[in-house]
Amino acid sequence: MICLICCTALAGTTYGGPRDPYDYAARQRLVANARKTGDFASALYHAAWLAWLAPRKYAEPAEAVLEDRQIADRARRAAQDDPVAVVLLALEARRARRDVWLSGRVPSQAPLRQERIATLAAQAEAVQAQLDRPDPVMRMALAELYLTLDDVIALRADPARAKERRKVLRQAVAAAESVTQTLPDAPGAYRALALARARLADLDNDPEEWDLAITACAHAVSPDPDDQALCELMWSLHLRAGHWEEAKRWQRRCETNHR
Repeated sequence: MICLICCTALAGTTYGGPRDPYDYAARQRLVANARKTGDFASALYHAAWLAWLAPRKYAEPAEAVLEDRQIADRARRAAQDDPVAVVLLALEARRARRDVWLSGRVPSQAPLRQERIATLAAQAEAVQAQLDRPDPVMRMALAELYLTLDDVIALRADPARAKERRKVLRQAVAAAESVTQTLPDAPGAYRALALARARLADLDNDPEEWDLAITACAHAVSPDPDDQALCELMWSLHLRAGHWEEAKRWQRRCETNHR
């Protein structure tokens, strides 16, 4: 009983949740029930938890909820300065990034979208500062925001912006890493951490950073061994780090999973 109570406290949410934070099936039911009762802020919160923290089999269905504009619009009416407000900002940043990709006008659109996403990140940081306790979904939303911002900066293909990217990626690392400390068995936080560290490693071809990315990815794979994307990421990371035998092992594993 003490353990269960501790898990609930670690979750740190005003939206409730399973007593065991790793009971992803129970959280799926919460999303479905919240949608049925019209509690769209709760539905979005728990969908974000699954999309950004859970194993892939739970994350993928939850992504469809996050992409539902009607749910987001209805949740926006209920959310104030709380974690869902930060989730909504992260989703808006995603749409801004998608606009750049779909427009095909990166040189003209990327700077404007970068400015917009940076503003959204600043708003999210302000919401976080107002809350009296950390929330894993809010922290993951921040990590998503920083990674999205880095995507748009990278699209500009300007080497002079490497310093700017390092700052943003370190913010993503800090946000994701804080969640891994609270929820050490949730693969999603390690996925985000591995991506952020891999991008930092790529900027400077830093061997230590490649190793940190591999360590984070290994922590993600452990509770989510069937995630093909993680398998391919481990293969790629070992290749970039020059770990040839490990890269071959992960290549074989990826090929076996495809059969």
